[in-house]
Order: sequence, then C-alpha cells, then structure tokens
Amino acid sequence: MKVLHRSTALTVGFLLLSSPWGCTLIGAGVGAAIPRSSGEEVPADIQAVKSGSEVTVTYYRPPDQRGGGHLRLDGVYRGVHDGSAIIERGEKSYYVPLFRIEDTRWRPETSNYAEEGALAGAAVDITIIVITVWAVSHANYSPSVQ
Repeated sequence: MKVLHRSTALTVGFLLLSSPWGCTLIGAGVGAAIPRSSGEEVPADIQAVKSGSEVTVTYYRPPDQRGGGHLRLDGVYRGVHDGSAIIERGEKSYYVPLFRIEDTRWRPETSNYAEEGALAGAAVDITIIVITVWAVSHANYSPSVQ
C-alpha cells in the first residue's frame, strides 16, 4: 500500500511540475496551508481557543529574584498540559498555570496566503516560459563571421 501512495504522489508531483503552471499550483497549495491571523484581538477563555491560534496572555507571576508581577506573553497556543497552558514563542515553549491567567486575547484566522503563493509560483512559471521561448528561438542562431 505504501508503494501505491508513493507512486501516486510521485505521479501527481511530476504532472504538476511538468505542466506550464505547476509552480503556480504548488505555490497556491503552500500558501493555503499557512493561516493568516486578523489584526483584531478577541477576548476568550484560554481553553476555548483553538490549538495553533495566535494569542496574547496576561498572567500573574509572584515576585522572585527574576522579577514578577503582571506579565504579558504573545505566542501560539498549543493546548493544555497538567493544568498549564502551553504558549509557544519562537523556539521556546512557556507553561503558564491556568489559575494564574487573568486575560486571554485571541487573534482569529481570517484567511490564508493562497493568493500570494500563487503569485510567487506564477512569477516562477512565467520566467521559465520566457527563458524557454528565448532559448528555443535562439537555438539555431549563429553569428555571421566577417
């Protein structure tokens, strides 16, 4: 069964790349997989937010030698584990105890980047077509020797 899946994927990939608009289709597919968050922030309960959404969490950390007080954390919500919300920011994950969270602002996804991906792919496709047409039209060109 794995061979069938691999051969099907290879065939589809070959057909996409061999068509004159393959990069456009691939660019649109890649762009569609990337969510676009809105600029507005909606108040929400942290446990009601969809995993993978961008959030801003305000929480209280008791003062210690590293500081403390009311802190704000922007990042991507990854769910709850052992009574703590997991907020990912860059390469780090922060575990914020649920009972310390005072406010959560969620930025809902409004669309994706399919159009931008298709435009980037179309630019590549058009460049390939122009270079190919130019190369074919100049293939039999030989400068005159005087």
